[in-house]
Amino acid sequence: MAKTSIPLYIQREKEIFKLQIGEKVDDPEYGVLLGNNGLFLLDTNVGFRLIKKITDNIPGLGFVTEKNSFYYPPIPFDVYLKALTFFKQIYTKYKSEGLMLLTLHRDAPLSGQQYKIRIPKQVVSGGKVDYDKGIKEINANLENEEFLAASIHSHPSFGASQSGIDHGDEIKFDGIHVTLGMIEKDPPEVHSRISLAGQIFSNIKEALIITSPSYPAIIIPDEWIEQVEEQKFSPGIGYEGSNFFLERKGKQTGLIKTTKEIWDSMKPKDVINQRNATKLTLIQVPICA
Repeated sequence: MAKTSIPLYIQREKEIFKLQIGEKVDDPEYGVLLGNNGLFLLDTNVGFRLIKKITDNIPGLGFVTEKNSFYYPPIPFDVYLKALTFFKQIYTKYKSEGLMLLTLHRDAPLSGQQYKIRIPKQVVSGGKVDYDKGIKEINANLENEEFLAASIHSHPSFGASQSGIDHGDEIKFDGIHVTLGMIEKDPPEVHSRISLAGQIFSNIKEALIITSPSYPAIIIPDEWIEQVEEQKFSPGIGYEGSNFFLERKGKQTGLIKTTKEIWDSMKPKDVINQRNATKLTLIQVPICA
């Protein structure tokens, strides 16, 4: 008998359910079964029942082409300028990194929106910024339909890149991620990428953030700096040139590792994420201006 439709079921423990309404199905005749280990073709007929893992060529379905589309607006120059000014003040005061978060709204066209700046509470120490509690607090207080869409953080006295620690944070945070490095240079270094569904796209040609080699001096709110707290009672990691130093209250107390040794130690342990971050060379990501 010809199959006129292909229902989709889900496997929960030992029982099968219809996907949309959650109704238990004791003996489904035909369909695609989704489990935590993949997709399976399910076919029941007189005298047999087949459950076979699907890799490709599913009967009755059309061909799907992988694609990735991203429609966030580029981060504008005024936000870049505010972030750079903020990071310079943090570095002057604490000799440390800093972080800025940006939000958008779901209830308006993305291409016409302006990013809203959110400064989370953050604890800084040398080459480290801890903002987990701050980001949770911001998430809990976002306006209706507002969502976290981007992050900008600084590598004040070394190059802009995505470190292993950055990778681990950003792989769970869909959106644009920007690092401003060597912020005392004119202009600073900029590295931008997109995180989508557990993959990092770092080979994007379109501008994700608008920068300029020259910029005016601006004033940022004092409240932003008040969100930054220095880590107490423990040494941090400072950096100068190509080396990292143990640091207490901004004073170097001894060389610990070179830049390469630090970077190698921070590489993510998850080989799947490592592969995702390095093999995405054919992705086209259109950006709406």
